[in-house]
Amino acid sequence: MDGSAIATLVIFIVSIGFVIHPVSIPTRVRSIPRVHLNLTTAPILAIAILWASQCIDSAVIRNGIVGTGGVKPYNILILFFSLAYMAITLDTTGILEAAAFWVSNKGGSNGRKSYFYFYVMLTLLSILLGNDPVILSGTAFLAYYTTAARVEPMPWLMSEFAAANTASMVLFVGNPTNVVICEGFSVNNAAYTAYTILPFIACNIVCFGALAGQYHSDRHVPRKLDKKADVDPRSALRNVTGAWVGSVILGSALIVCLVVSFFGIDRRTTTRSPVTRCRIPKDRLPQKP
Repeated sequence: MDGSAIATLVIFIVSIGFVIHPVSIPTRVRSIPRVHLNLTTAPILAIAILWASQCIDSAVIRNGIVGTGGVKPYNILILFFSLAYMAITLDTTGILEAAAFWVSNKGGSNGRKSYFYFYVMLTLLSILLGNDPVILSGTAFLAYYTTAARVEPMPWLMSEFAAANTASMVLFVGNPTNVVICEGFSVNNAAYTAYTILPFIACNIVCFGALAGQYHSDRHVPRKLDKKADVDPRSALRNVTGAWVGSVILGSALIVCLVVSFFGIDRRTTTRSPVTRCRIPKDRLPQKP
């Protein structure tokens, strides 16, 4: 650990602190009355300070963007920004809320059945959408649902987190770590799913068994829910056309990502640059003794 490494570590920790707890610093400049240190500005400022102090050079910054060793950070960002935008857009149409109401109606007033149905629904959605969109949209619904049914929310939320984080391992787009593995080790996307599908099934079943054993009492998941009349799932749809279009686009994107992996797209092989041959005059060649 030299001085540059220690300074890099300290600046990194400080930038993380500003990300967690943003601050706003007033200035005396009219055009810029306040300087905000937050998720947007703190990491960029930290990189600028490290570069200016020569703790890191331009090659490190370039490798952090372009990538090295087969891992392309810009690829991961483009992929997840695109999928997150599609998932959030799909959520705004109300289709995920409609699916939750449909599952709630299927479970009826049976608490154990509803608990199982919600676990299955969250698992299927997390396979297709990934864990983050499902947790962001599912948490709000479960908070409303458990309040209306007058049950303890912790077992339902733990079920959601367990289902979402185990199901995100199936497709390579389910989690950023999956993409890093596929790109870093040149693993085919379909082959990745073939390797992870059986561990996922085993983990998902064992996980639900553990949840059922931990929350078996009526205090956690009651057999009889204090539930009002069923809600029509179609009433939750705010944009039916948008829900259909968003579902088709998201499904098509997932299919395309799986198909193109068979053709090795964006996996460029590095080639050596041609060597320039220099001709040496005969009079300068070493003479034989």
